[in-house]
Formats: sequence, structure tokens, C-alpha cells
Amino acid sequence: MTDTLLAPATPAHDAFVEDLLAWREKRVASLTDPYGWWSITSLNWLEEGLNLVGSGAGVAVRLASRFPALAATLVVSGDSLTITPAPGAALSLDGAPLTGPLTVHADQAFMVEGDTPVRVAIVRRGDLWGVRVYDPEAARGRNAATDVAWFEPQPGWVVDAELLAADPGETVPVSNVIGQVSMQPVAGRVRFQHGGATHTLLATHAGGGRLFINFRDVSNEDLDRPSQDPVSYSGGRFLITDAPTDGRVALDFNRAYHPPCAHTPYATCPMPTRGNELPFRVTAGERVP
Repeated sequence: MTDTLLAPATPAHDAFVEDLLAWREKRVASLTDPYGWWSITSLNWLEEGLNLVGSGAGVAVRLASRFPALAATLVVSGDSLTITPAPGAALSLDGAPLTGPLTVHADQAFMVEGDTPVRVAIVRRGDLWGVRVYDPEAARGRNAATDVAWFEPQPGWVVDAELLAADPGETVPVSNVIGQVSMQPVAGRVRFQHGGATHTLLATHAGGGRLFINFRDVSNEDLDRPSQDPVSYSGGRFLITDAPTDGRVALDFNRAYHPPCAHTPYATCPMPTRGNELPFRVTAGERVP
């Protein structure tokens, strides 16, 4: 998964690489886990009213043939959705059997039990209700050694930045790949130097005081103009920082990673906000194999 290291071996460099490789393993686990991104077999948007889940004909959410023809019904009624197990089907929720109707108003997942259970995840995206099916059988054909790649670890791509405070109540429109737009609170802007110039990226909140940065750069793959150089995902990359200290934050571009949309067609990733595009190649972090 990693390129050959060319930097000289020193105790500090070895510790940097060891910590980075441990982070990468956690990142790859989000893909290779039995119920990770690579296991998703579908994303279905539900209709108002009755929607069927199972392996039979005419279902809205299709399961593999090893499951009952009808495993559950999902009834959408505006802002609520009711999950009802079908007779003879074995469903569970948080490890306990789900035996009767359950009404939810936000994301919720349940399992359809069997020799290899599947995870059925209800997702709410704006006014839409959707369902993702996670089947561990689907992930077994993927290989992290060939399907995930990284630029060479480089301590020089750990950049010190100043955090510029957001205006009180400031929000930014964030679009996702299915065309929805939501207003997100701005956490601030990070300002840093590179190549003799000043650059600024907008950040939103990642929880725990951390910052989430969704950015593009010149390394992003241009499908109309193929490059001989290593490239990153065409839609940009994500970067989550530690919480700022004394108004400063470290941008470790070695930990820039592809959004789930780079690994599955069944994600609804946010797109980089306007202006979050760097005019140089960031040859660090995740790249296209």
C-alpha cells in the first residue's frame, strides 16, 4: 500500500513513519471491514409509502438470494419511517431481536440475520430517505494491497498554519454528489505558506475541536487529460486535523484521504467548498493506485 521510502532513516523519521502507517491501517480498515465501504452493494432511494426489502421480485431494496424473498417492509410517511420485520425473517437491532414495528426519524441500521448477516442502513439526506445494504460477501473480492495506494511519507508535508476565526454565526453552502446543498457552520480558515505564497482553506467542524478540510489540488486526476505522474482522486480529498493550539494548527497532508465516493458508487460525499483549491500538487496522502 505504500511507496518505497527514500528519506534518510533517523529515529524521528522512523517514529513519524510508524505513526503514519498505524493511521493508514485504521483508514484502510474503514474500507476492508466486513461492514465497511467496500461491502456496500446498493443505495436505494425510497418512495413515500410501502417499500419492500428482500430477495424476491418487485422489492425496492434487494438482498442476496440467501435471504428471504421478503425480509422487512419500510413505510415512509414524510419525516418518519417505520421498519416492520416480515413473518419468518430474523432481524436484529443493536444485538437484540427486532420483532415488531419500529418508527425512526433519522439514520438507523438493522441486521438481517443469516449465515452471513447483512446490515441494512436507513439514511436520511435532506427530504430523502435511502437505504444502503452492507454485505460482507461483496468485500471479499477487493484487495487493499492493490486497491489502495499512498504517496511516499514526507515530514515536509506537515505544514504549520494559522487559524483565522470564523465570523459569528458564519455558514457555508456545501453541495454533495447527488446535488443537495446544506448550510454548514464554518469553523474557521487555515492560512499557511507554501512555495513562497500564502494559501487559505476553509474548515468546518469535525468534532472534539478538530477541523475538517475538504480540498482540491493540482494532483487531482483529470480524466480529460491523463497524467503520467501519480494522481489523487478527481473529486478532491479530506483532511481532519487535531484541535488547534494557541491559534495554530498542523496540516498533515500525509493524512489526506479520498472520500468514500472514490471507493464506492453508493456514497453521497460532500464536495469541496468554493475556493478550497490549492494551485500546486500535494504529493502526500492517498493517491489513485
